[in-house]
Amino acid sequence: MADDKAVYASVPAMIDFYLGETPILEQVPTYLCADRTQRDLVLDRLGELVVKPIDGYGGLGITIGPECSEAELAARREDLLTRPEGFIAQEVVPLSTLPTFDGTRMQRRHVDLRAFAHVRREGGRTTAHAVPAGLTRVAPAGSMIVNSSRGGGGKDTWIMR
Repeated sequence: MADDKAVYASVPAMIDFYLGETPILEQVPTYLCADRTQRDLVLDRLGELVVKPIDGYGGLGITIGPECSEAELAARREDLLTRPEGFIAQEVVPLSTLPTFDGTRMQRRHVDLRAFAHVRREGGRTTAHAVPAGLTRVAPAGSMIVNSSRGGGGKDTWIMR
C-alpha cells in the first residue's frame, strides 16, 4: 500500500491494471506538479485549486486557492517553481455541512465522510460489502480542513442497511 498524495493521480490506472475494471466512483481530478504541463496548468489556476504537499499529513501545508491572500498565493507559486515534485493540486470540492454544537451554540461546519468497504475477489468474481460504520470528520469553525490534527473533530456515523 502507498500513502503518498502523488499516488492519487494514478488510482484509476491502478484499478484498471490490478482489477481490470473501471472505477465506479469518480475521484477528484489530481494534477502532478512535477509534470511541467500539469504544473503550468496549476500555476495558471492557482487561485482556484487546492495545493497539497505530497508528503504532508493532517492538512499541514495545504493552500485552498479561493481562501488565500495574494501573499499566500505568491509564496505557493514560488514553492511550485522551486520544488514542483513536492506538490499535487486538486480541484476544490465543496464539502457538505452539518450542524455542530461547539459547547455554546450550534454552528454549521464542513464535513467529509469516509466510508469503508471490504472487497473480495474469488476466481473471476469481485464482491464488495460496505462496512456498517464510517468516519465523519468535522472541520473547525471557518475552515474546510477536516483533519483532527488541524483542530477538526468527528461525529458518530451510522450506516443503515
